[in-house]
Amino acid sequence: MKRIPTNELIPGMVTAEDIYNYNNQMVFPRGFVLTDRAISRLAFYAIDSIRVDDKIVTVPKNPTLVVEDIPSHREQILSDPAFLHFKSEFDDNVDDFKDRMNHVIKKNTSLDVSKVLDNAFHLVDIGKQSYGIFDLLGNMREYDDETYAHSLNVALLCNVMAGWLRLKEEEIEMATLSGMFHDVGKIQIPDAILKKEGPLTEIEHRIIETHTMESYKILRDLPLHDHVKNAALMHHERNDGRGYPFNVPIQRTDPYARMVSVADVYDAMTSLRCYRPGMSPFKTVSIMEHEGISKYDPVFLNTFLERAATSYINNRVLLTNGEKGEVIYIPHDNPSRPTVKVGDKYVDLSKEKDIDIKSII
Repeated sequence: MKRIPTNELIPGMVTAEDIYNYNNQMVFPRGFVLTDRAISRLAFYAIDSIRVDDKIVTVPKNPTLVVEDIPSHREQILSDPAFLHFKSEFDDNVDDFKDRMNHVIKKNTSLDVSKVLDNAFHLVDIGKQSYGIFDLLGNMREYDDETYAHSLNVALLCNVMAGWLRLKEEEIEMATLSGMFHDVGKIQIPDAILKKEGPLTEIEHRIIETHTMESYKILRDLPLHDHVKNAALMHHERNDGRGYPFNVPIQRTDPYARMVSVADVYDAMTSLRCYRPGMSPFKTVSIMEHEGISKYDPVFLNTFLERAATSYINNRVLLTNGEKGEVIYIPHDNPSRPTVKVGDKYVDLSKEKDIDIKSII
């Protein structure tokens, strides 16, 4: 790894760190393969030098090349051994967590909390060494969202969010465990309800809502901090008092429950379900922005949405007008409406209100 002046960069060099502009917004993630266009963007943001890996990747040099001919950021990730390693470790950790909880519930065995935490932090470390947790999880949405996979997703998102908030190490651990255990009560809900493809009946909704109490019952006697147990119990409470199980405003809930509620909703909306496709991250951010303070703690919500959206810079997207482009800028005050480069033009979605991002491609 070495630091190279921007004017000496060549296409094919690979970033060895996340690159941020003067507004502290990510321009390129670690592991990004530079092109002529990317190098020009670094110069545009007045970034004088960056750290790059020793390896150089061959990139196409055809001057007539169009954007669709260049592997997209998503395609780069899916073909990268680092992603395949992360996915393998993720799948193993889901299976391990499922086995541990089944033994706790069915055989009344003890729970090794430190091992569960170590597994989650191991995945976070893999993410830091490659594309980052959001990019890695964002490219695993094809696999159906079961309880344990969702729990691990939320644990990783809470870990990242706690880091963004500059919490202490023990608080980051608490946030990670709160995400990991928040939905364990769903294993007491029949699959016929959890995976029902049609709309739920009122009775089925009420059964689903019991999972918070079921989670608390499972965790009550386990060697976990009260914050973790409360997060499982209270993460569906909302600021307008329309949540459950107690219908209380979030000021009366555990702070870790408020953090989990944001990560939980984001992951649920962007994940593939048996009864619907995953929603675009930008559509999800837009909905959560609109719901805002009526439902969530603004401290957690605002930090999460802005940084989550920023993680999708450089992704190729399909717009609702049929055009394809690349996300190049995320405004701080409106993260769901980025600027997209389409060919030689720039589409500022914060001004083009009739155009949305349909999907990441």
